[in-house]
Amino acid sequence: MQGCGAPADGAGPWHLDLRTTLADQAGSLGVTRISQSTWCSAHHRDRFYSHRASGGRDGRMVAFLGMQPER
Repeated sequence: MQGCGAPADGAGPWHLDLRTTLADQAGSLGVTRISQSTWCSAHHRDRFYSHRASGGRDGRMVAFLGMQPER
């Protein structure tokens, strides 16, 4: 989908594929079970707030990743 992490040419603004970046970082930290949603807050506005798609008028969303320490 254009606008969901698609690479940009020129001086910017650029788009970051946050899903892939976070999954790669989690994998490098030893996380072995990673799932990624295909939903996009910018393209599925009926389901999610999207700050960027609304030009700053919508609310905010947050995601969380946690790991329990090994016992």
